Amino acid sequence: MKKITKKNKKAVSGIIATVIMIGLVIGVTAIVWAVINNLIGKEISSSQSCFGNFGKVTLNKKYTCIDTALGEAHVSLSVGDVRIDSVLMAFSGASASKSFELKDGSNFSYVKSYSGSYSGTLSLPEKNSGITYIVDLSGLGVSDASSLKISPIIEGTQCEVSDSISELGSC
Repeated sequence: MKKITKKNKKAVSGIIATVIMIGLVIGVTAIVWAVINNLIGKEISSSQSCFGNFGKVTLNKKYTCIDTALGEAHVSLSVGDVRIDSVLMAFSGASASKSFELKDGSNFSYVKSYSGSYSGTLSLPEKNSGITYIVDLSGLGVSDASSLKISPIIEGTQCEVSDSISELGSC
């Protein structure tokens, strides 16, 4: 029997090893880029709805006040050139802080439109308009409310506080 032997055994050449390493680096980089791009894309799309809309949902300070005799707050909400889904209103006082989300079709036992009745159907202001609401502060649970903050919700994303009154005046 003849024995077969290889005389020229060689390992993988340096060029082939370099090409394999470059391919691995490119592959890993592509995977990392795809994951990060997906995460950043989601965050950007959620923040785009609020971008450029700061100051377009405001309180009309002339008509926002507290009627201490009735324990009600008059809140005049103005909406500029933007479409909103809802508005988060947060009242604060020494005893508590309470908030509620005001949207089209909602009704609360402690909120009414200026000429409406409690538990009636509420609507949000359209673009470039405003509505005044009456909030029964005892019903809300903050009878000593002294400040108010509003945050619009646009395309399902709650934006930063767009306006506030740190000391609500008397009506």
